[in-house]
Amino acid sequence: MGSEMLLTPNLNMEIAYDDKDKAGLDDEWYSKLQFFHPPRENGPTAMDGISDVAWKENKDMSGELLSKVKRSNKIMIEFKGLSTISRTD
Repeated sequence: MGSEMLLTPNLNMEIAYDDKDKAGLDDEWYSKLQFFHPPRENGPTAMDGISDVAWKENKDMSGELLSKVKRSNKIMIEFKGLSTISRTD
């Protein structure tokens, strides 16, 4: 689980926690601070304070189908079992 917050128009904070279900794997915390120049113009920031409205109004997202998305390309490999490597010379 994680969260991302625009602290100011120039500063973004991202924090996440990965709770591993497998025995022997450590849970992971992740945090990142990003500085933007020129400042971002879109969206509310932490400087705006607490809003009276819990959620933004619904809007049609069909115009956003081709917009860029943020992806996490972490490749996790987990396996259980026995493996044998043999070499004949």
